[in-house]
Amino acid sequence: MANAFTKPVEVVDTAIQMLQNELVLSQLVWLNGVGDFANKFNDTITVRVPAPSRGHTRVLRGVGAERNLTVSDLTEDSFPVTLTDVAYHLAMLTDEELTLDLRNFAQQVLSRQVRGVADILEEGVRDLIVNAPYAAANAVHQVAGTDFFKGVNAARRALDEDYIPADRILLVGTAVEEQILNDDRFIRYDSQGQNAVSALQEARLGRIYGYDIVVSPLIPHGDAYLFHRTAFIMATRTPALPLGAVQAGAIASSPGQNFALRWLVDYDPTITSNRSLVDCYVGYKAVTDPNNVGFVRARKIHLIPGTIDVGLGANVADSTITAAAGADHTLQLRTVDANGDDVTTTATYASSDATKATVNAAGVVTGVAAGTATITATYVTPSGNRTDTQVVTVV
Repeated sequence: MANAFTKPVEVVDTAIQMLQNELVLSQLVWLNGVGDFANKFNDTITVRVPAPSRGHTRVLRGVGAERNLTVSDLTEDSFPVTLTDVAYHLAMLTDEELTLDLRNFAQQVLSRQVRGVADILEEGVRDLIVNAPYAAANAVHQVAGTDFFKGVNAARRALDEDYIPADRILLVGTAVEEQILNDDRFIRYDSQGQNAVSALQEARLGRIYGYDIVVSPLIPHGDAYLFHRTAFIMATRTPALPLGAVQAGAIASSPGQNFALRWLVDYDPTITSNRSLVDCYVGYKAVTDPNNVGFVRARKIHLIPGTIDVGLGANVADSTITAAAGADHTLQLRTVDANGDDVTTTATYASSDATKATVNAAGVVTGVAAGTATITATYVTPSGNRTDTQVVTVV
């Protein structure tokens, strides 16, 4: 056998190191990878996050009550985080693969499994950041593409006025990245580290106004988020090792107590195969500060698109829908804004001739009778409506 599953603790420690190298978004938020969820109600644990703490002044040479000092609160705020998902990757390794194919378990198996788990964690943090209650908190700055840095300045001022710490992150989509790179005010720098460059190092674009700019294709292309890492929490826990099972296994957290993973391997003689499992429990939380402060640690910046395109799939050329007169045949249109973001569900649609073709609110076209109809898609922005048309031919 080319590989033997020995020293499971070393294997899972290697997995933790691999995971940290694969993650981008997950390393930008407040992480909590230790603690005990046992007997916690609804799988929920309290995570402590540093709260803002302000100093005070007193009158110089004061007398009496003027010399009294006010004690500042250095306690941390507590936020409940519920574990909601199991992020995992299960691989089957036959006797033949172990004997004839595998030469390096870490490279050929473990790295791919960790990458699979990392994808799940990244998507979870993406959804956490993108779906945070910006609109309800009046924390959205909509700007034209050429005014992106004005949006950053407005977001910066809002965070300053809420006394959010200055060590913030500017997370941007690819359309925003393009605008930044075309701006003379941007100073680019190269990632450090020659031997092992992590995904986060590769994602760092540079610095502006003292902020690290991190690019992610996972978030909407025309959006950016300025936040302190305490705005969002990701908590991971390792499932316990099974009792009474014959397996190699280990659990571990990263040196910074941030990420947790379990690795298990056992053998199924009925199919002469090993099963390798990498997994963890995970939960997410957008931080809403207590005492009616609300969601204040993050701001969203949105590039207002100048145009939209409506068509079939990614195409915007005229399309043909084939349907017999009176038959019920449908065609799904897709609307994309100038940032490259899909706005199909937020656009509105109208048909020029409902006797030939109709369109519903979701952009689904139905052929009615032979002929043509023009479908108009409309997308509302703060600087005016954006429209595009699609000619549909029913035959």
